[in-house]
Amino acid sequence: MKISNYSVKHPVVIAMILIALIAFGVYCLTGLSMEFIPDMSLPEVEIITIYPGAAAEDVEADITKVLEDNLVTLPNFKGMTSHSYNSYCWITIHYSDNVDVYDQLTDLKFRLQELRDQLPDDAQDPIAIVGGATMLPVMQFAVIGGDDTARMTTYVNDVLKPQITRIDGVTEVELYGDATPQIDVKLRMDDVSSKGISVLQVYQVLNYSSVSIPLGKADYQSHTINAKYEGKVETLEEIRDLPVGMGSDNVMVYLKDIADVTYTYPEPSVYVISEGSNLIMVSVSKRASANTVKINSEIKEILAGINEDTDGALNYQIFSDDSKSIKESLSNVLNSGVTGIIIAVIVIFLFLNNPKATLVIGSSIPLSFLFTFIAMKLTGQTINLITTASFVVALGMVVDASTVMLEEISRYLGRPGYTPDEAIMLGADEVGPSIIASSLTTMVVFIPIIFLKGMVGMILNGFALVLVLCIGASLLVAIVFVPFLVKTIMARKIKEPRKTLFMKLIDKLEGAYRAALKWSLINRRYVIFVPIALLALSFLLVMNLGYSFIPSVDTGEYYVNLEFPRGYELDMSKEKALETADIIRELQPEVEGIAVFVGVSDAMGGGMTATTNQAYLYVKLKTGDRRDVHTLINETQYEVSARIPDCKVTTTNGGFDKLVSYISGGGGYGITLVGTNLMDLYEEGERLRFFIASDPDVTATSLSTDFDELLLTINMDHVKLNSLGITSYEAGMVSAILFNGVDTGTMTVDDERNTIHLCSDITDGFLNVSSLGRIPITTQAGTIVNFEELGDLEIKSTVSAIDHTERELSITVSATLVSEDASGITARVNNYLAQNPLKEGIDRESGGIIGLIEDSLAAVVTALIIAVFLLYMVMVIQFERFRQPFIIMVSVPFCLIGVIISLLVFGSSITLMSVIALVALAGTVVNNAIILIDYINQLRDRKRTAIMLNIEEDLVDKPGSGFTHETGRGQRLDYRTEEKILALSIVQGGSSRLRPILITTLTTVMGVIPMALSIGEGSELYASVGQSIAGGLLTSTMITLFIVPVIYYIGEKNTIKRKKRKMERENG
Repeated sequence: MKISNYSVKHPVVIAMILIALIAFGVYCLTGLSMEFIPDMSLPEVEIITIYPGAAAEDVEADITKVLEDNLVTLPNFKGMTSHSYNSYCWITIHYSDNVDVYDQLTDLKFRLQELRDQLPDDAQDPIAIVGGATMLPVMQFAVIGGDDTARMTTYVNDVLKPQITRIDGVTEVELYGDATPQIDVKLRMDDVSSKGISVLQVYQVLNYSSVSIPLGKADYQSHTINAKYEGKVETLEEIRDLPVGMGSDNVMVYLKDIADVTYTYPEPSVYVISEGSNLIMVSVSKRASANTVKINSEIKEILAGINEDTDGALNYQIFSDDSKSIKESLSNVLNSGVTGIIIAVIVIFLFLNNPKATLVIGSSIPLSFLFTFIAMKLTGQTINLITTASFVVALGMVVDASTVMLEEISRYLGRPGYTPDEAIMLGADEVGPSIIASSLTTMVVFIPIIFLKGMVGMILNGFALVLVLCIGASLLVAIVFVPFLVKTIMARKIKEPRKTLFMKLIDKLEGAYRAALKWSLINRRYVIFVPIALLALSFLLVMNLGYSFIPSVDTGEYYVNLEFPRGYELDMSKEKALETADIIRELQPEVEGIAVFVGVSDAMGGGMTATTNQAYLYVKLKTGDRRDVHTLINETQYEVSARIPDCKVTTTNGGFDKLVSYISGGGGYGITLVGTNLMDLYEEGERLRFFIASDPDVTATSLSTDFDELLLTINMDHVKLNSLGITSYEAGMVSAILFNGVDTGTMTVDDERNTIHLCSDITDGFLNVSSLGRIPITTQAGTIVNFEELGDLEIKSTVSAIDHTERELSITVSATLVSEDASGITARVNNYLAQNPLKEGIDRESGGIIGLIEDSLAAVVTALIIAVFLLYMVMVIQFERFRQPFIIMVSVPFCLIGVIISLLVFGSSITLMSVIALVALAGTVVNNAIILIDYINQLRDRKRTAIMLNIEEDLVDKPGSGFTHETGRGQRLDYRTEEKILALSIVQGGSSRLRPILITTLTTVMGVIPMALSIGEGSELYASVGQSIAGGLLTSTMITLFIVPVIYYIGEKNTIKRKKRKMERENG
């Protein structure tokens, strides 16, 4: 090849290029970000709108539907889901896959601003944020310092939070368990009634008594100056002394006469507790492109100064640190990679028995990887668990091309009549085209994977791209730098290596293979039947394999979500949550620490408003020898469910599984019912949930909504309101103030803005419908009426949440499984619904892990079909024949035998990662067949040329002889001669190619075995890749060595016969 010849003739130029590329590779490696997994942010935007005190039905009617009806016309809109809860709604806008959501934010925010007038006045402005993985924290730490939560809050807000937000890449710092002071104005309703003051009048006084208004420009003493109106209240005394109106005795009434005004810390709506102490939990999130390891390192430097800054009063504890998981996981996979490299180099040395040759091949691994780092930097890739696993998979592949190149050069190096340069160039010319073709076949099968969209693309794009880059780099090394290195290292001193015991064994193996190949050409039917039978048997075994979207990963943490009956007070939930923590500590000595969150849910969006009947526990496990996290999760689920009555317990894995759970809408198993009648959906959902709860694979079930919420409804009589001179707005605002309280402005205290909160004392005691009805209300006209005079008071059950899927009502039945394998429950639920169909008008959609599998299946199948076509296309171009590529591709299905057996032996399931391993196998398996068939074709042409020209076969393709094998290409001799040449070429070509095929196969298999056996943190994600490749490559190689030559022999022999008959007819 010209490029190989150039590297031999111009070693100084190649040396300089090599040095430069190595330097750039090292530089790019140091500049790559490190992450646990690739960015998995889908093109989504979350819209959150808070409507304080509103029931889910009101939120749906007044907020969700208004926004949904208008946002459906957004450009690049793909779909929409929404959840309406008490006091807020959460809408997710799904954009097309190729859209940058940050480009859509401006248009979306402008649309929301236009819609603001259509929303209730009491609702807060809708907030639009980019969704996806960036919403999950990269670090969670607690600030600890006794029971003075107010002091801790001040320190975190004034000192820590500003420092952390200044770190490049940090997007949000969120606090849980903090204490924020407010100005509390509590109306004494007896005094309000006796003084004859209207509640709404007090609200208006507070709302308009603390204002500062810019007045623009004003002329003053021949100067133009800025002017403003200043009417703010600045002290509690000023608030207490505010006049609120004339009393019934025509005496001025001040606020202090009817209300208690205090500067106070309200009762916490959220508790965060660990080891019996209240603490403030700080959660830090980052943007997608930011470096997690760098950010968390800077946060730790800030935290290190807490103790010194506060003279020992405050301390910190890190609960969740993604950078630690990243380092440990990458360390595990890198250890697997280094072990694989060492094993691969040992295999190469055993075959070559030449330290210099081993050095040449061994150097192809770091050179290929360094060149890949340059391309990764240019394409914006990161070092993560997926891309690092891709490097390990590529270990054996990157030496393939170099091994074939060196092995062929070695056949001529030192042979009489060849100079070192001639030997190198001849060897490169012979195998160069087949090396390019075999490398391209491996690369093209991954090209469709690179362009996959959605969540599948996020997981596999990096894996496929890095593998393509590695193979491309190894091709460059093989055809450019290996000839250069051979000339530099090996060509000066040519010494025949001493035959070792291993090499003698390989020689005997070549002889045995030569004999077996001759036997196979005679017993062709048997050779074809046995592999086909084994393949059919493996398809029967596949039924014993489970399947899931992605392997579950043990990162040493899990979550326990607790939901108590409606009406549970915060303190009751706190008591039960602490009891749960004690149970877990009693059961599991592996626990390092537990953080208890009371008043919030672990679900995405669960912290938007306080929920007194919910809590969750974050459980951090010790490192070292311990039980598997899934064992601990199942133990916690069963024990806590049994020992904590009246509690719905859901235990889920943390780390990568938590991210997948969020993206899939809950993980585990899920099924969404869509229809137009909420009650029908609820009834069918309950029926389905009851069936799923009895499944042996299920540990817990839940419905996305329930009719367990109590709602006090004041049905106002507009005729009565009119007759009393009361407007509906006045009655509504008075109700809000009395029962929930409202914010009426702010006041600055010690340079801090504090909210003024207006409420009443009627909620201090026990309330029922009768006592509520007797509450006296003074109208602005001075008339005193009771609530029962304004309308009817009614307490009824209502829905806790209302979900929409594409603007239609929906309910999701979710189930937590004992493992990630969802195949069993899926089959059983499908069978149940076939026998017990849903009501008419109700459709179902898969959710959870099964939803992810179904969504990704079509894209993956399409990518595989395209990959197969590209594979065939490259081989057709290489061989310039249509039939021989089909012969080569026969070897691909037989890798399934080893894959299925390997997964069964290791107890693994079929996942997305094992599918990508199949793609890698397809490219690798055909490489051996390509090298084999291409060399057999060359031998046939060479033997044909020697016979035609009546010369020795060794003279063909010898530099300077003028005879090349191309002379015999396409020529035909007599039938007997052609048949003899065919058989001899197959046997000779197969035996001579056995050594490089064994080298490449064993280096690949031995290189991934450490990955297949890996048991460290994060290993579950990539172990199945190593298992599939090791098993599949072993079986396919063993079969390829026999079935491909046999099928090639049958096909070519039939071609010779047809040409013979054609010649006989023509001569006839």
